[in-house]
Amino acid sequence: MSQLNYTFLQRKLHWVIALLMVTAIGLGLYMESQPYSPTIGKIYGIHKSLGVLILGLVFIRVFARLQNRVAPLGTLPKWQKIAAHLSHKGLYFFMFLMPLSGWGMSSAGGFKVSFFNLFTLPPLVEKNRELARTLSDVHTFAGWAVIGLISLHILAALYHHFVLKNDTLKRMLKRV
Repeated sequence: MSQLNYTFLQRKLHWVIALLMVTAIGLGLYMESQPYSPTIGKIYGIHKSLGVLILGLVFIRVFARLQNRVAPLGTLPKWQKIAAHLSHKGLYFFMFLMPLSGWGMSSAGGFKVSFFNLFTLPPLVEKNRELARTLSDVHTFAGWAVIGLISLHILAALYHHFVLKNDTLKRMLKRV
């Protein structure tokens, strides 16, 4: 059964995950541009912890979305509905791929993945230098792809709000 508005949980998860993703991506871009140091090592730890948090929240978000489907705005042209559907599927795909490829890359590189030093995740794979390089490439590609999809998502929301003047953005900000 579909509803018009997003639930409180769906809206909060959207914005929390968005903030965490932007932060994790920003840290990732920064740390990759710097020579390794103890400070950069700590940033890697924060970046990995954010990835673990994102992964956990995305599972909750998928469950919440399956439980509370939201009806699309009926006035959109078919191509926009298809584009929205595909971009959302892509965002979900990369919200899983980014942390999983990072976790796998760390595991294959022989590095631990800790969640804010509270606990350490088990390695996803055995240590394997070639696999670590491959997963690093996947992680990097996924990072740039998600930057593109997030940018498209933001532009589409602004287009709907300011040009089409419909409730697309308002539905994610508050009840309309």
